[in-house]
This record gives sequence, structure tokens and C-alpha cells, in this order.
Amino acid sequence: MMKIKKTILFTLAFLMTPAWADESQNKDGNALMLDKNLSLFAKWYPGIYDNYNQVNFETNGYSGPPPKYPHGRIPQIIHRIENSKLGKYVFYQQQYADGEYEKVYRQRIFIMTPDYEAQGIRQKTFDFKNREAFIDAHLSPGKLENLSSDDLVSLFGEGCSTVWRKQGDQFKGDIEKGQCIYDSKRHPGEKRLIHSSNILTPNSIFSMEGGTKLDGSFVFGQKDGVYYHSRKAREFTCWAYIKHDDGSDNFYKSLKTHDQGKKLYLGNQKDKENRTYIRLKQTIFPTGDWKDVFELFVHKNGEDKAVSYTWTNPDANRIGINLRWLQVGCSHEK
Repeated sequence: MMKIKKTILFTLAFLMTPAWADESQNKDGNALMLDKNLSLFAKWYPGIYDNYNQVNFETNGYSGPPPKYPHGRIPQIIHRIENSKLGKYVFYQQQYADGEYEKVYRQRIFIMTPDYEAQGIRQKTFDFKNREAFIDAHLSPGKLENLSSDDLVSLFGEGCSTVWRKQGDQFKGDIEKGQCIYDSKRHPGEKRLIHSSNILTPNSIFSMEGGTKLDGSFVFGQKDGVYYHSRKAREFTCWAYIKHDDGSDNFYKSLKTHDQGKKLYLGNQKDKENRTYIRLKQTIFPTGDWKDVFELFVHKNGEDKAVSYTWTNPDANRIGINLRWLQVGCSHEK
């Protein structure tokens, strides 16, 4: 009887063992390490990223004259999707133009899988067949959870996937030059070569992409080869009291923003040219001996020049200001 019980228990234990546990027993050390790296990558990757700090210092004179090829400001959101139909590691990307979070100009789906032969994380990129239907989809998770391959179209094709590899305390992801060739939509009958280089750290994404004709002549990209440096934002919730010039006043609560230069308008969103807005900014000086700071700027009548500001240490979780006519308090969402 005891022998039968042991046999039954062994059989039950075998049947209850998850499939991934059995698979891991058949992998060598390199494959197991790649699986671990992919899990770490998936923790680092999601977030709000903005290169406001880079753009600001290219124009304000603190780090020398403006560069010949300045960077545009391109905020982006990377949101992980729970969608077993598409894969285990799936991400939604939404990018914005000109630093304005209302100007959505690019949406992508990234599907990451371990490539044991290449010893890297292979990223395949997809566009939406109906982009407008998925604008701000990260705010409505059901849209992305129900996403299927029928909603997507693969970008570019073979040779155009990005391969990420862990290097020290960062991940390096590249589309190698000469490997990605596609037919130009703007110039029918012509082909283009695409290249891309990216670095992911726990707090930043460095990115550079470009395109050339088959003869190597420039089409688009950053001519000087300097990466876009987008910092991962810390999200803040703010309250604000404002007394307007006409004597009326308003109190706002649960306002959402972040510390990488996003404008937070107080009042009618449609009248931005004449509205007061605040901006939280974690200032990291690229040169010199200045101390890094976390700042809150106040702008009136939509003007770029701040009417007042305050600062504290760069990792502070709370910041506020009291100008009598305007009071603001912001706290970091941990």
C-alpha cells in the first residue's frame, strides 16, 4: 500500500509540474541567462521617457553654443501588454511630436522573444492597420489585451528586427547597417536601408535611427550620430489653487504630470495660449560643476519664460510653491 501511495504522489507531482520548469531543465547556462536577461529587460523597459533635458541644454547656452544638428523633442510611453495571443513579452509604444503630449505621431507594438542562436533578445516591430482606433490605448488596457495579429502589420520585414544584448549594466539593441532593406512608400520604386542603435538603462533610453539610399546617400536621421537621450520620468500627482486676473478662482486636485518637462495646464485646455501652466523638471547638468536639481516652473499667459520657480534636491518626492495668486503641491507616485 505504501509503495502504491508513493507511486501516486510521484505521478501527481510530475503532472503538476509547470511546463516552463521542464523546459528550463533542458536549457544550457547561456539559454537560462538569456531568459533571465529578458525578464530584467521587461522590468526596465516600461515607462514615460522624455528628452526635454537634452533639448533644453542644447538651446540654453549652459553647455556651449547650439549644436549644428539639434535634437527634436520626442516624448514616448512604453507600456507592457498582457496579451497571450501575441506573446509573453509585448509592449505598446506611443510617441509624440514637438514635446506636445497631444500630438501623437507614432504607435508601435514590440514583441520580444529570446533568440538562443543569436544570444540576444529579438524585437519584432508592428504598426497598426487602424492607428486612430488605438490612440492612448495604454489608458484603456482592454484594447491592448484583446489585440490580435489581424490588427497589426509587420514593419519592413526580414533583417529589420532589433536584437538586444545585455552589456554590463545596460542593454544594447541594434538593427545592423546593410541588413534592413525596404521599399520606400514616399518614393515608389526606390529602396531604403534602415539602421538603428539603442541603449536601455534602468533610467534612460538612448536611441538613434536613420535611413539611406542603397548608394549610402543620406535620407533621414541624426547626421552627427549623437543619440537622443530620453530620461525615464517619475510620475507626480498635484493639486493647485489659482486666482485669475478677473478675480475668479479655481481649485484642482489629482492632476497628473511627471518630472521631465511636461506642461501641466491649469484651466481650459483649448485656450493654451492664454493659460497658466506649471512644469516639473529634473535638471541634470551635462557639463560643469553645477548641482543637479528638481525644479517647479510657473508660466503665465502661455509664455515660454517662467514668471517664477523653485527648486530642491533632484530625487525629492515632494515639491511646491506659494505665490499667493497661485499655490501648487506635487507628490511623487511611488
